[in-house]
Amino acid sequence: MDPQESEISLTKLIVQVEILKEALGKALSGPCSIDEVAQHLQEQGNFTLAEIARALDVNRNLFYRKKKSITKNGERFYSRKDEQEVLPMILAVKRDNPGWGYRKVTEEINAQRALTGLPLFNKKRILRLLKKYQDVITA
Repeated sequence: MDPQESEISLTKLIVQVEILKEALGKALSGPCSIDEVAQHLQEQGNFTLAEIARALDVNRNLFYRKKKSITKNGERFYSRKDEQEVLPMILAVKRDNPGWGYRKVTEEINAQRALTGLPLFNKKRILRLLKKYQDVITA
């Protein structure tokens, strides 16, 4: 092993020790999961997620998957400003045709909007709203 490789290895070990020190400090402050410790370390911005995952001996895919599934405000789905414009249309179509899926609902709403010259909605957007408000729509 040449001196340059040993220096890189030593640097990685030092980073891991620093991460473990901070993780221990967070863990001693109160009960928390390894995910919360990793998130706390990442929010500080001193270490990359790969370094944190390597030091804590966890797969870093866990953090990406968890991060992607929940938005900033804690909801599973994100919200758009004009969402309240679309929802009454969906409710009206579903009230008249409760057995319709998102494709038929999208076709009906877009047909109405095309007659008035308004821009059409994407079927994925309608699907997201149907999933998000399924308890309101089915009631």
